[in-house]
Amino acid sequence: MAAYSANLVGKSKNSEKPIEQKEVDIKLSFRQAVLIEVLNPKTALFFLAFLPQFVQHNGYPVSIQLLTLGSTFALIGILYTFVLVLLSNAIGKKLFSKKSKDSKWMGKVIGLV
Repeated sequence: MAAYSANLVGKSKNSEKPIEQKEVDIKLSFRQAVLIEVLNPKTALFFLAFLPQFVQHNGYPVSIQLLTLGSTFALIGILYTFVLVLLSNAIGKKLFSKKSKDSKWMGKVIGLV
C-alpha cells in the first residue's frame, strides 16, 4: 500500500498540468441524494427505534409528537449540514485557490495521507 502511494506521488511530481474539474449538475446531485435517503431502510429503522422513547401517551396525539420530533431532527440536520457546507466552502476556496503557492503541493500531500 505504501509503495502504491509513493508511486502515485512520484507520478504527480512528474506531471505539472492542472487537474481538470467537471461541472456538477446540482439538481441531479440533489435528486440522487434524496432518492438514496428515501430508499435507505436504516433511516426508517432509526426513527422507529429512537423516536418512540420520547413519546408520552397521555399528552398530545402520538402522531403529532412523532411529527414534531422528526421535524426537529430534520431541521437540526439541515442547519448542521448548512454550516458544514459554508465552512468547507470557505476552507476550500482558501486551500485550492489558483493564487495560493500551497495549492500546487496540496495534491501531493493528500496523496501521501
